[in-house]
Amino acid sequence: MAVVLTFPAFRKFSVIKNDEASRNSSKEAYAVLLAIGTGMLLAGLGIITDWKGMVLSVAGVLIMIQPLRKLMPKGTFSGKRGLPATIASRGLFVACYNATESYVVLALTEVKNLPADLAGLIVAAGALSWSTEAWLQSKFD
Repeated sequence: MAVVLTFPAFRKFSVIKNDEASRNSSKEAYAVLLAIGTGMLLAGLGIITDWKGMVLSVAGVLIMIQPLRKLMPKGTFSGKRGLPATIASRGLFVACYNATESYVVLALTEVKNLPADLAGLIVAAGALSWSTEAWLQSKFD
């Protein structure tokens, strides 16, 4: 569905030269490797109590190391200021937000004994109200 919706927008871009195409194809290969490694990591975390899950998680992390180094700006993992630090901090913020959002649903279902669908609706309502407020703030600023 996403491809169908975004494909017309990509037709507007100009054709890439051969040297740029080869450079972009290597980035695409790194992106595919990163996706595979991430999938292995997440699959392994789903069965972490078994030794197979631990092996799968470690293998996923090992596969992810090189693509991350190639796709991220130089200095992202060494504490360089500027764009690398911004990208690293935004990645951490997103990870914290997603983890917190998951634990809010868990707390609502386990501590408050709410049904999962109601807990999900509460979190969705919070996300929609935040998005609406951010949109309004951008319009009135």
